[in-house]
Amino acid sequence: MNSTYLNQINSSYNICSDFIFKNLAPNMTAITYLEGEDTLYVRFNNLRVRQNTEVEQGTMTMTLFTKHKSIKNEYCLTGKERIDLLNTKIILRKAIDSLNHSLEENSSYQISPHVTESKTEFKAFYNKEDIIAAIFQDAYSFDFNGIVHFGPIIRAARNSYGSRHFFSTDFFNLDYSLFLGNKSIKSLYCGFEWDQKKFNKNFITHKQNLKSLAKTTISLSPNKYRVYLAPTAVNELAQMLSWRAASQKAYRQGNSPFKKLIENHVKLSKHITIKENKTLGLSTPFSTLAERSMEQMIFVENGQFLELFTSTKTANEYQLKSNFADSNEAFQSLEISPGLLEEKEILKSLDTGLFISNLHYLNWSNESEARITGMTRNGCFWVKDGVIQGPIQDLRFDDSFYHLWGDGLESITNFQELEFDTNTYDKRHLGGKKTPGMIINEMNFTL
Repeated sequence: MNSTYLNQINSSYNICSDFIFKNLAPNMTAITYLEGEDTLYVRFNNLRVRQNTEVEQGTMTMTLFTKHKSIKNEYCLTGKERIDLLNTKIILRKAIDSLNHSLEENSSYQISPHVTESKTEFKAFYNKEDIIAAIFQDAYSFDFNGIVHFGPIIRAARNSYGSRHFFSTDFFNLDYSLFLGNKSIKSLYCGFEWDQKKFNKNFITHKQNLKSLAKTTISLSPNKYRVYLAPTAVNELAQMLSWRAASQKAYRQGNSPFKKLIENHVKLSKHITIKENKTLGLSTPFSTLAERSMEQMIFVENGQFLELFTSTKTANEYQLKSNFADSNEAFQSLEISPGLLEEKEILKSLDTGLFISNLHYLNWSNESEARITGMTRNGCFWVKDGVIQGPIQDLRFDDSFYHLWGDGLESITNFQELEFDTNTYDKRHLGGKKTPGMIINEMNFTL
């Protein structure tokens, strides 16, 4: 990890954690968690740099708990060990006092006493200056808007039972749009290694789509249409799976949108396999409770449900076996397996229908039927006889996963696209997805 700042933050975190664990009352246990980043943000508008900002920050979370109570404190670290330790001593003293005098019961932080350790590092192979230069070179003469951020991120987790985990990664995220008046093409290029050829191919594809965008906009009536969902659109659909769809707690409480699938009343297409894959390097192989997660967890295999995320708290509550999922019991590194459809065959296979590059504003419309609604967005086209005719006016869809990824799923591309989480609220977030494209034989558009 080539960041002096993050090395200092991690050193401070370990010193403060050691102090916390040594000064607990006999009836107390504790978890500490570290989030740190050393990030450069560059924002573009009309291919001009409008913002160039470096962010260095480290945040430590300390959770103390007894059998029936818990208290959580989050505070910043400076990387200066004496200052951080002094601050930790004050916060710990106040937390212990608050916990002892609290009348409110809160057992939200139940963890396994099983001791685990891990150290995981994903290295980057890119040069920041090369990325900026490549953007200016390829986007010359275009209305290019977007943001690129890069730099190392660290996470660490420890508990008073002795578990100890560390994770570091370094990746870039280029989230951009090409505008043509009030129309636009949106794209994301990210990874651990900058591949100039791959970026050029990505950009050339979108320049061609921009030419198609210049054609007359086509207005379609609400109806059922054959569609191709690009990997970015599939990514948006897959995001819904983190809204209680694969949560053991949600299922036990009766509010899982995939209840029928979990109970084998319905199945998805035999072509689809969905799993959590920590080996992708998108997220930590451990939870915020310092428990080692499974490297892979298969949610659906060849259309058949297999397993849910089960945290230790949920396992204790319902007398189940924990797979040490985080407390939110949701996907962090989702992967949908590829199929056989080649990229050059997509338009031919679609024949006549909608080429959908992006979706947004997704939400459940009928959770009991795994039914969702959302809108098309940025670079969606009407295709006739395998030829793009022009862009479409935005449409709203309303359909069920049981159809879209069930009997409606015709084919899956033999390639996938990796997308890191672009969320930067408070800090750069980890997580992401690796998804293929899909051809759906019929998708319901209502507006």
